[in-house]
Amino acid sequence: MRRIAVHLPALASLALLALAAGPSLAAEPVAAADRPETWDMSLDELRAIGLGQSRGDPRPVPPQYPLRNLAQPVIGYVPPPPQIIFVDFDGETLTSGADDAKNNVTQIGELAGMFAPYGDDPSKKAAVMQATAADWAEYNIMVVDTRPASGEYTMNMTGPTNPFGGGVLGIAPVDCSNLQTHSNITYAFHSVNDGFDASTTATTIGQEVAHSYGLEHVDEPMDIMNPFNAGGDPSFIDMCLPLTGGGGGALCAPQHTQHCADGQGQNSHQELLTMFGPAIPDLDPPVILITAPLNGDKFAPGDGFTVLATITDESPVPDADLYANGALLEKDTSEPWGWQINGLPAGLYTLEIVARDENGNEGLSSPISLLIGEDGDGADGVPYGNCLNNDLSICGLDGTCLSSGMPPTVAVCSEACVNAASCPPSPGGSAPVVCQDVTGDGANECTLDCSLGSCPAGMTCFNSFLCMWA
Repeated sequence: MRRIAVHLPALASLALLALAAGPSLAAEPVAAADRPETWDMSLDELRAIGLGQSRGDPRPVPPQYPLRNLAQPVIGYVPPPPQIIFVDFDGETLTSGADDAKNNVTQIGELAGMFAPYGDDPSKKAAVMQATAADWAEYNIMVVDTRPASGEYTMNMTGPTNPFGGGVLGIAPVDCSNLQTHSNITYAFHSVNDGFDASTTATTIGQEVAHSYGLEHVDEPMDIMNPFNAGGDPSFIDMCLPLTGGGGGALCAPQHTQHCADGQGQNSHQELLTMFGPAIPDLDPPVILITAPLNGDKFAPGDGFTVLATITDESPVPDADLYANGALLEKDTSEPWGWQINGLPAGLYTLEIVARDENGNEGLSSPISLLIGEDGDGADGVPYGNCLNNDLSICGLDGTCLSSGMPPTVAVCSEACVNAASCPPSPGGSAPVVCQDVTGDGANECTLDCSLGSCPAGMTCFNSFLCMWA
């Protein structure tokens, strides 16, 4: 934001600075153990230790801009949930006009043109997103870092492009009760290398976005709407705090007086609850899709492969676990979700992924099966071979001997499979190759189904469906 807004005279801005320099008379003190000492410093003291940057005055939406919510009352209107805050780390090319985040049109004319991206540090971006989501967690608001495909949303451009000077951390339009330009664009002048922690960046994002909902500056460093960076981890406070709007008075007085008597300031928390409602508990588990390998894929012994997945959830997902045949194989802790697998012995594997969101909801992927072994040759065994004499070498390293102890004794070599195409071809006869669980152990085996055709020469049809040696 600008340090001196165009709608306030210079003397009013000086008064604003003086108000910000001392503690608020209206606010109840935070417990000493929780309140950083920087919150009780003057502006000069803050600047002496590298803080005190301005989150300056927001700019009113011009009255000629269209009233997007004209049919709705200014006070008490609750938009359809959830309200979306899109934190744009990627940079955009912006044009000038009435705010329209969906089309990258900005009211702040100085920022028309190329807005640079935040920078490439996934862990720092994730920390900023986590801190921002925490600031808005009490309201029916969703914070995302991917542009929504449809609907209205508030976009915060988060990056280093700053035409107002290094002492200014952000700027935004002030749209009283979110009445006019519903898809506002706000700005946080932060980057991956700026030295600010995730909490400070999130506070800037939160303040600028809240301006676009009609919230103004207050004289209390524990509230996100305080205009100066005093460190710590502010929040939207549930109390009436004095505005620091200068001699021009409150810009959005009607929405403030609903919760604070005229002249008693602003209750940021209650105003956000009025506009958006309380948070709706997230009871939905993450949706997990394994995208690679494909179900039924085969790998030669010794080959490595990568398991890839997409995980979708309304809440952050801190980690995801890959399981093979029910045993934990690997853990991943960040997007893009992927697990490099090496050294699995030959055999049939069922892979599943379990992920939990930060609310404890657990999701389970659909399983996929894959086979590690030579393609269709029985791993040096004899496909559908005769293992009646318990000569397991006939079945090869990857085969098993299926047998029945009931008279007459029968047996046949078989291999694990994921589908019929992964089985060796039939050595003869017309019985088709099938992949089915004939032992009841939950794993599929390659067999010849004599209910659908004749067995190869020398084999018998056991139980009217299974070609075996007798």
